[in-house]
Amino acid sequence: MRNIRFLVISDLHFKSVHDDKNKDAINYFLESITKTISESRGIDFILFSGDIVFSGKKEQYEEIKSELFDNLVKISGIDNSKIFITPGNHDIDLGLDDFPENPELNPRMQLREKIKKNQS
Repeated sequence: MRNIRFLVISDLHFKSVHDDKNKDAINYFLESITKTISESRGIDFILFSGDIVFSGKKEQYEEIKSELFDNLVKISGIDNSKIFITPGNHDIDLGLDDFPENPELNPRMQLREKIKKNQS
């Protein structure tokens, strides 16, 4: 009986390839996976277990598809039907980036303010 091999990826928090750190990280990641797959007997499935992108924006998904997903399909030799994705809290667009820089109206800033008060 043959073992089933999964590549499990989690918490990428991808923002944009226009961010040099993100682009470098994706390139390094793809190089590492290429090496791992070539040194092993390949993989059967890919599982993304949450927080693929940073804030669930449509543009982030479009970029990560072309920069990572499409390349993983080529590298691994598996098809899209063997890629499974479970969303994390960062994968949902809550529109929080659209709030003004006013702590009374921005939930993220409210949380930051509470943290600052507790650290004092």
